[in-house]
Amino acid sequence: MERATVDFVVIGTGVNVSQAADDFPEELRETATSVAREGGRADAAAILERYLVTLRELYGEGGRELGARVLGPYREACVTIGRRVRAISTSGDEVEGLAAAVGDGGELWVETAGGDRRAVGFGEIRHLE
Repeated sequence: MERATVDFVVIGTGVNVSQAADDFPEELRETATSVAREGGRADAAAILERYLVTLRELYGEGGRELGARVLGPYREACVTIGRRVRAISTSGDEVEGLAAAVGDGGELWVETAGGDRRAVGFGEIRHLE
């Protein structure tokens, strides 16, 4: 059996840079934010440059050990772990409970009130507290 290889990866990232509260739809104004709303310098070019430099540093030679280099710092900085959350996937699946951990694939593990542990790979995560 031949091992599959990945030749290219496309990464999509969005950052709200200079938006004020009124720039967001009314239903998002309480949760959506931007660099400017958080008190940061709304310099899109500088943010993009730093993002690309950091991404290149993390990617390293051929992306070897990329997951470990990214997940360690992410786990340390993640403010969601230990909080009650509601996760809604793009397919509409919903899970509510305690954000317990970030898995090795970057997924969020949520412990439900019924004692189940569910992995959320993507979607919208809302803090309930």
